[in-house]
Amino acid sequence: MSDMPTHFAYTKRFNAVLAYIDANLEGDLSVRALSQVANFSTFHFHRQFSAFVGVPVSRYVQLTVEILHGHRRVATHLLLARRLQHPERTHAGIAQSSSRLDTPAPQVDCK
Repeated sequence: MSDMPTHFAYTKRFNAVLAYIDANLEGDLSVRALSQVANFSTFHFHRQFSAFVGVPVSRYVQLTVEILHGHRRVATHLLLARRLQHPERTHAGIAQSSSRLDTPAPQVDCK
């Protein structure tokens, strides 16, 4: 990295940190762990991350995790809404609809 300008070297390091955060949202995202990814001291990393990203590292991690959980909540709500709109497509709905038929459900031979 000594042959590239400092801002390019820092950009490369912080891109690696941001990718690490995205890939390890359920893992250790402490300042110490992230500073090791960037190969900086904890103190230097904390200051440089804030300057590079615009928010402190703890706030960035918090927002990223909240966004992930928000997407999961939205996906869960969409799935529940779909199931409420089409109850016949759920397992319980399939069992109910087949029990309403006059003829028994077809048997599948698995030989």
